[in-house]
Amino acid sequence: MWDWIAGLIWLIGMVAVAGAALGPDERENFMPLMRLAVLLYLLGLISMLSGS
Repeated sequence: MWDWIAGLIWLIGMVAVAGAALGPDERENFMPLMRLAVLLYLLGLISMLSGS
């Protein structure tokens, strides 16, 4: 469970760093990829919680 929480904190940190490093145009192109990463993370978390 703690590895998922650490992964979420890491993912939020990466989103913040990427958002700060990229300009508005690049950020707009980058967002679908981040949405996919968040969706995959949530699906993994749900499957882990339902499996335990």
